[in-house]
Amino acid sequence: MSDLTHSSIVLSADSPPLDRTEKAARLSNRAAFICLLAATIYTPLTYGGFVPEGAFGLRMSCIVGLTALLTSAVLRGVAIRMSLGALLLLAFLLLAGISAAFSPYQYGSWRTMADLSTYASGFVLALGTLRTASRRRGWQLVLFATAALLGLYGVLQWLGYDFTARQMASRIPSFFFNSNHYGGYLALVLPAVFWAALRSKGPSSILLYALTLVLLFNLAFSFSWAIVPTAIACLLLIVFRTAKRPLLSVMALVGITLGLSGLGVAALRVLPQLQGGTAQARISNLVETWMTRSVESRVLIWRGAARLALDAPALGVGPGNFVYTFPLHRSPVHNSFATAITHAYVGYAHSDYLQIASELGLIALALFIAFWSAVLIAGRRRAETLGLRVALLATLCYAFFDNPLTLVPASAFLAFCFAGLIRAERTSS
Repeated sequence: MSDLTHSSIVLSADSPPLDRTEKAARLSNRAAFICLLAATIYTPLTYGGFVPEGAFGLRMSCIVGLTALLTSAVLRGVAIRMSLGALLLLAFLLLAGISAAFSPYQYGSWRTMADLSTYASGFVLALGTLRTASRRRGWQLVLFATAALLGLYGVLQWLGYDFTARQMASRIPSFFFNSNHYGGYLALVLPAVFWAALRSKGPSSILLYALTLVLLFNLAFSFSWAIVPTAIACLLLIVFRTAKRPLLSVMALVGITLGLSGLGVAALRVLPQLQGGTAQARISNLVETWMTRSVESRVLIWRGAARLALDAPALGVGPGNFVYTFPLHRSPVHNSFATAITHAYVGYAHSDYLQIASELGLIALALFIAFWSAVLIAGRRRAETLGLRVALLATLCYAFFDNPLTLVPASAFLAFCFAGLIRAERTSS
């Protein structure tokens, strides 16, 4: 695979020295890459209490990065050619802006519009800066190192240690800082790490497998809806990797299943008591609650969100307006719910697709689905990006049950980065 791209020019020994314009263009592109790295580190850390929670740092990183990337393109005189996926994403954002312009609650709508644009900028930054193999390896290293930090911190919290000032959430599944929403981040990173481990050899494979187990531990005890699609994604990666050796594939699946079962039993038996009782007691309480009120309340929320979408099918009720308009379709049953896990307070649709359909309209939903479909199916299915594609597929399945792509910066921004990286790897091959 050649690394000769628009943003990386290989010079021979006889090449003339770079002029000032080209030097400035390279410097600008390098600055955009640094901003992408900063955003990749910052977004998941906002959920760990290490940095102030909020989107300000992410927005600033993206604004500076996009400015630097545009400057680099202008200095080089590069003609911007938009792929089908990029056009679909642009159309989606334009339609969201139109919906915000007609929204009765302007402040919330434009703030949500800013969030969506920030997440989508991950696609542009990754596409414009990750066109060389060395850049992609560097970004992957930063991504995995950040995931390792968060994963180890989650294990320490399980053991009873918490080094941040932030109070742990009161929701039942919140063993870690992540609550359920950390599941979206793990649904993306875990398959990517696991695929890298399957394709690696030597000491690096040992480190990657260890990181896979740490992240899997975090995901298992977050009790997120992301558990099932992420587990299936990892099993699919095993099948893909060992497709030419069926016996090895079966042995690997059986071994991993037995190993994880043993790890779960050992964790419940050995680990110390947690806040509010033993792990067994909390899990029992969670399962009992989840099997009754949580699923029931989600179904009620989805029905109300669907009615909102049908009330305003063209432009929706406006970005960020779900929380204001949902009470019109709120079921009386919700009034009997006493805890957050049963969604007594409904601030979002608990489904990315219904969130978009109700707030932005059915046309925007079609564009949103078309964009991700284009990302997954466009181009050749290269081994380098198979882990990313499967990770995105797991997250898109998880998005039926929660909002990892429209609500949580840690997963939303990273998902668009994955999409941009898939496109960048394709165009640089």
